[in-house]
Amino acid sequence: MSTRLVLRAAMVLVVVSLRTGQARADEGMWTFDALPMKRIAERYGAAPEPAFIDHLRLGAVRFGGGSGGFVAPGGLVATNHHVGSDCIQKLSKPAHDLMRDGFLARTHAEERRCPGLEIDVLQGIRDVTAEVRAAETMAGDEGARHAARRARTTAIEAQCTQAAGGPPGARCEVVTLHQGGAYHLYRWQRHSDVRLVFAPEGPIAFFGGDPDNFEYPRFDLDVALFRVWQKGAPLRTAHFFPMRTDGPREGELLYIVGNPGRTERGVTMAQLERLRDVVYPQQLAELERMHRVLLDYGARGAEQERQAGSLRFRIENAQKAIGGYLRGLHDPTLMSRKQATEAAERKAWPDLAAAWRAVEASQVQVAELNARFALLEGKRWSLLGSSLFTFARTLTRAAEERARPDGNRLHELREANLPAVEAKLFADVPTYADLEIALLASGLERVRERLGPSDPTVVAVLGGRTPLEVATEAVRGSMLANAVERTRLWRDAKAVQASRDPMLLLARALDPGARAVRKRWEDGVDAPVERNVGLIARARFERTRDLLYPDATGTLRVSFGQLKGYEEAGKRIAPITDLGGLYARADRAGNKAPWNLPGTWQAARGKLGPKVPLNFVTTHDSIGGNSGSPVLDAKGHLVGLLFDSNIHKLANTFAYTDDKARAVSVHSAAILEALSKVYGATALAEELGRAGR
Repeated sequence: MSTRLVLRAAMVLVVVSLRTGQARADEGMWTFDALPMKRIAERYGAAPEPAFIDHLRLGAVRFGGGSGGFVAPGGLVATNHHVGSDCIQKLSKPAHDLMRDGFLARTHAEERRCPGLEIDVLQGIRDVTAEVRAAETMAGDEGARHAARRARTTAIEAQCTQAAGGPPGARCEVVTLHQGGAYHLYRWQRHSDVRLVFAPEGPIAFFGGDPDNFEYPRFDLDVALFRVWQKGAPLRTAHFFPMRTDGPREGELLYIVGNPGRTERGVTMAQLERLRDVVYPQQLAELERMHRVLLDYGARGAEQERQAGSLRFRIENAQKAIGGYLRGLHDPTLMSRKQATEAAERKAWPDLAAAWRAVEASQVQVAELNARFALLEGKRWSLLGSSLFTFARTLTRAAEERARPDGNRLHELREANLPAVEAKLFADVPTYADLEIALLASGLERVRERLGPSDPTVVAVLGGRTPLEVATEAVRGSMLANAVERTRLWRDAKAVQASRDPMLLLARALDPGARAVRKRWEDGVDAPVERNVGLIARARFERTRDLLYPDATGTLRVSFGQLKGYEEAGKRIAPITDLGGLYARADRAGNKAPWNLPGTWQAARGKLGPKVPLNFVTTHDSIGGNSGSPVLDAKGHLVGLLFDSNIHKLANTFAYTDDKARAVSVHSAAILEALSKVYGATALAEELGRAGR
C-alpha cells in the first residue's frame, strides 16, 4: 500500500474515532435522507421504516427559532413555554400578564392568534449540489464565485416556490451542508395562523430560574400548546404524535426530531481559535451590556419588569450558553483532539494545503472586522435589540433591494423570504417606547465607544448629539410602532425613501457603513470559508460517507438516543425527577423565587401523585434550536419535550460526548397530570393522550 493510501486510511480511523466516538454512540444530528440505518439497527435492534421516517418529518414543525410537533389530529402543536414566549409576551397586557399568570383556552373560540408567528412543516428534500457547483465554476475570483452561488441558489428557491403554487403556503430554502460541501433544497409548508391554547405560569415553566438553567436535576413544566388553523378552522393532519402516558424506559430507542441551530464540529482549528479569542468574548460583552440595560429598566416598576422579562430571559440564556461554549474551547483535551484530527487530515490531503491557508487568512479578517460587523450588521445582540429599528432597517433596505433582480438582493430580502418578512412587519405587536429608548441609546453608545467618535458612520448617525438624544428623538417621533403605517410603507418604496420619520432617517444614516462592512465580511470571510472549508468537508464526506453527518444549520434533523443517568462528582444522578422532588425543592427554598410555585400548584399539591415523573435526561445529540423537539418512541408516541441541556452538553457544539452530557426533557406524564389536576383542562388532556395509550 502506498504512503498516501496509508495516510488516508489512518485519517479515516481518526475521523471516525474523534468525530463519532465509540462505534455505537448516539452521535449525530442526521438529515432525513441520510439516517444511519445500520448503526441504529446494531445499537437498538431495529431500524425505522421509510414510512415512519416520513411520518416523523411531517409531524415535526419549525417553530420560530425552536422546534415542536403536532400532538393531535386537530392541529394541536406542543413546544416549550420558552420557545412560545414571544407570542405569550405579545398577547399579554399590563393588567393580564400571561407570562406570569399563564393561559388556558377552554374552547376553540378562546384560542388567541399569535401576531407574526409562522411555523413550517418540511415537505421534501432535494440534493442540488451539482447545480450550485456548476454556477461557481463559471465565476472568477472568490467574491464572484460567492455571488454566483447566491444567484443560483436564489433561482433554485424561486423555481421551487413557483412549482409549489407560490406564496403564501410554500417556503423553499437552499441549505448549505458540510460547510459548503453539499447543498440541499428544503421545501417547507408555511402555516401563519397559529393560536395559543395553553401556557402554564412562568414560575413553574421556568422553575429554578437562571440558577438552574443548564443544570440537572430539574423540575420544570416547560411546555406550551398552540393550534394551527387553516381557512378559519383547526388544521386536520394525519401526522401527529399522541402522548404515551408512561413515558420512556431505560435502554429504549428514542428519537428526537427538531431544528438544531448551529454546531461547529466540522470547522478548522483557525476558526475555533477565532471563536474562542474574538467572536464569543465580544458576544458576551454585548450580552452583558444589554443585560444591564434590561435589569435597570425592570427595576423601575412591575410593568417595566413585565415588558423586559422575556428579552432578559433570552439574554441570560445566551450568556450561559456562550459561556459554556467558551469553556469547551478552553478545554485542552477537546482542543488537542481537534488538533490531532486536523493534523491527520492535512497530512492525508496535501493537495488541500491551499484551502487551509485560505481559511486561516479569512480568520485574520474575522479578527479585524468582527466588532464593526457585529455592531452595525449583526443580527443578534446589537442595535437590533430595538424592534422599531429592526422595522426601519427592513423598510429602508427593502425599498432599495426589491428594485433589484432577485439574485442580486440581500439574502433576507429575496422573493422566497418576503412572506416571512411581511408576517413580522405587518403583525400588530406591542412596543414600549421607554424600553426602545433604553436599548437603542445603549446600542448607539456602544457603537460610539467601539468605533470612536470620529468614525464616519458614528458622525453620520449621531451628528454631534448624544446617543440618548438620538434614540429619544427616533423613538418618540416615529410612526413605526403602528402596523398600518409599516404596511403602507412596505407597499410604497417611494414613500419610504421620501419619509422624514426619524427612525427611518436613523436606519438610512447607518446603512452605508453597515452595508460596507457586510460586503467586506461576505467577500473576505463568508466566501473563502464556504469554498475552502467546503473542499475540506467534501474530502471528509467522500471517505466517511456513512459515518459523517453535517453540522447543524437550523433545519430539521433526527437524533436517536436513550434514557440514561450519569455520574457527577462521584454521585450517581438518576435520569428522572418527579413531582415530589419539585415540592421538596420549593419547600427547601421557602417557596421563594426562583423556586416558588404558583398558587394553582400549591392548591393542587394533595391531588398530584408525588411519584409522577417530571423531567428526564437522555443521550440524544442536540443543541440550541432543539428546544421543543418531540421525544418519541419507536412507534411515534410522544414521551416528552426536550427543553434544555445540562452544562456538560454545551461543549458538544464542537465535539459530541455522552459521558456526562445530557439533553433534558419534560415527561409526558407530568404534562397530562398537570393539565388534568392542576388546571382542570381534562378535555385538552384527553385530546393529547387519546391515541397514545
